[in-house]
Amino acid sequence: GIHVFRPLHALATWPMLSTVEMIDVALHIHKRDIQTLDTHGNLPLHWACTSTGMTLTNSNEVFSIPMPATIDTCDHHRGYIVKALLEKDPSAASVVNSFGKYPLFLAIISQLGWACGMEELLKAYPDALKEIDMEYHAYPFMLMASVSYDKHEGKQDISIPTPVGGDRSQCIDNLLCLYMF
Repeated sequence: GIHVFRPLHALATWPMLSTVEMIDVALHIHKRDIQTLDTHGNLPLHWACTSTGMTLTNSNEVFSIPMPATIDTCDHHRGYIVKALLEKDPSAASVVNSFGKYPLFLAIISQLGWACGMEELLKAYPDALKEIDMEYHAYPFMLMASVSYDKHEGKQDISIPTPVGGDRSQCIDNLLCLYMF
């Protein structure tokens, strides 16, 4: 089928192609679209939490986001739009898309950094920590501990645990602390 994006969905999908000022203007002009679902049940926040190069699937279709030559899972614009969308509407973090994914699940799978909006996602909808990703049959902390990303191949692999470090390690530590309380 045809995949129609509203302007804010498109901007959230490829934030690296815009400036912070363009993001601010789009959020102001298209503020109604913050709660508008696209044909896949995604809000702009879902797309902002989804790295380019990811493939969203269900039993009937596959939808891929083209991947640019380089990808930085915590670039300035991506973090900015995630935080800006949550500031405008924190309830967006509680919306499940057509694939059964909360924005938090997409952020974990795409390796969004703690400083790039992961913390804000958790504050906006902490109950997502209690939910199970039905595709991988895993809680968010389990996804976080097992996700790896091959930037050269542009593929995520959830089944193979990998060593973690840096901001990724901080994300796991923070998620585990939240589970304990």
